Amino acid sequence: MVIGKRIGLICLVVILLSFLVLADNKTDYETIAEENSTNKTTIQESSNKTNKDSTKIPTLISAAKKISKKPVKDTCLYYFMGKGCTLCAETDQFINSLESKYPDLKIKKYEVYYNKTHRALLQDLLTAYGVDLNRQGIPIVFLPQSYLLGPKSITTYLEGTVNSNVDSSCPNIKTKEVIGIIGKQKSPKNLIETLTFGMVSTGAFENNLTTGALAIFAVLLILFLGIKTRRRLIGTGIAFTVAVYLAYLLAGLGIVTGITTNYHLYVGISALVISLWIFKKRFLPGLKIIPKIPHKIKKIFDRAIKVITFPAGAFIIGFIVTLFQISSNQGIYKTLVELAQEQATKNAALPLLLFHNFIFVLYLVAATILIGYSMKRKEAKKGKLDIPDGIENKGKTNIDSLHFVINLLIFILGLILVFFL
Repeated sequence: MVIGKRIGLICLVVILLSFLVLADNKTDYETIAEENSTNKTTIQESSNKTNKDSTKIPTLISAAKKISKKPVKDTCLYYFMGKGCTLCAETDQFINSLESKYPDLKIKKYEVYYNKTHRALLQDLLTAYGVDLNRQGIPIVFLPQSYLLGPKSITTYLEGTVNSNVDSSCPNIKTKEVIGIIGKQKSPKNLIETLTFGMVSTGAFENNLTTGALAIFAVLLILFLGIKTRRRLIGTGIAFTVAVYLAYLLAGLGIVTGITTNYHLYVGISALVISLWIFKKRFLPGLKIIPKIPHKIKKIFDRAIKVITFPAGAFIIGFIVTLFQISSNQGIYKTLVELAQEQATKNAALPLLLFHNFIFVLYLVAATILIGYSMKRKEAKKGKLDIPDGIENKGKTNIDSLHFVINLLIFILGLILVFFL
């Protein structure tokens, strides 16, 4: 009986000592998911002390695979990051330093925020490597049979992992045995999760400076040259702007397709020809460059101008011109279009796409209001109301002056589109 009690006491002491030894040897990473049927193991940073020994994780990986081969020099790894990712700057520098330190190292970098193909590859690897959906993010590095997610895990353990790697193949979606290290800090893998209305506004204003936006603006100003009343000018400008907005929206939803051409060059050349012709009529009316246009043809031409400068005609012109110019928009608009057409991000991307298009067309609204207001004010100075087309306008000099300014803008835009873009 006494002997049994003593044996029991000894066993209890041994168990307590075992727990103390395990607690003392605990690292700053805790296993949160044991190997499953596909042999994929994930290790998560704990909130305890930090361990800077970069040899422990490679040892874990080697032990998990139970191998003892000689490490290779030409390790292949994939590094996924995003433009504007706040946590990627540190790892960008670290990856660059590894490239310099290990010339044989094969590093392939993939930007996922603005590249649909890279984003798809990242998702395929995350799925293949068994990364839990709630823990997915960037920056992340994939090796043949392991991955490191988060800046801390990458900068602390990647170099040691590379030095102990025995597999020279590149990461692939057929990988079976995987061990992964997930840091506490990570950025979202999708740009949609990081976008703010401020960022979208900035991107929209940047798109106002593209060849497409400048060509659209030039066409609107050309239409304004054929209008002499404020009411019709504002109606035409609004119809044209709505058409541009609608074309961008339908293209973003994949309902219509933009036409990829150098159409801005044709708009630029047309703008130069029209503006120079008007300058010639204003300053050199007696100079004859081409034979006199027959009255019949001139009448048809005048009727065509009247049709396209009415709101309905301006709407059609605006829609068609925009389809030729959409392809010039890159950056945030292109990314929002891709996200709006992906099932997983469609609902979040659509409001941002609508907002982007609204901000984008504001320059057309501003031009319409400014020119319309200027026309009204100059007529008011003469004490006149808006005068319909076809009735003699005694304030003609004021409208001619406004048209001169518009024509000068058209000439400048033509130069920019033809020679500087």
